[in-house]
Amino acid sequence: MEPKAIGKYELDKKNFVLVARKGEQDITLMIDENDSITGDCSLDFQIFKRTDIIPKIVKYGMTYEEVAEFCHQEYEKAGNILVILNTKKSAKTIYELMKDMSYSDCPIIIHLSTNMCPAHCVWLLYSVSILVAL
Repeated sequence: MEPKAIGKYELDKKNFVLVARKGEQDITLMIDENDSITGDCSLDFQIFKRTDIIPKIVKYGMTYEEVAEFCHQEYEKAGNILVILNTKKSAKTIYELMKDMSYSDCPIIIHLSTNMCPAHCVWLLYSVSILVAL
């Protein structure tokens, strides 16, 4: 891709130099041999790993009831669970099923959706942050 503001350029990947020309003027920039500005930071993030993603893909899918039951079992084992679904209808259906289930304690079950007023979402997230801090 040619920068529109500078004019023509040549990239020398062997020496990691970019020479841009505008009229008679050459601008030489040294570039880093690494593709990423931050380098490989995957090790940095391993210490922050607190979440296990449990793919539960079934060949022919799961019913809403099966998903809700799986979530219920995982909650009973771990004491907390975050469920993210890809449709608003699925999220609302699973929420309705889960809130009607019986639990060994009194979990707080919250449904967030882009259909909600932003102020309502903020209020719910603020409420959760207070409860987590307790």
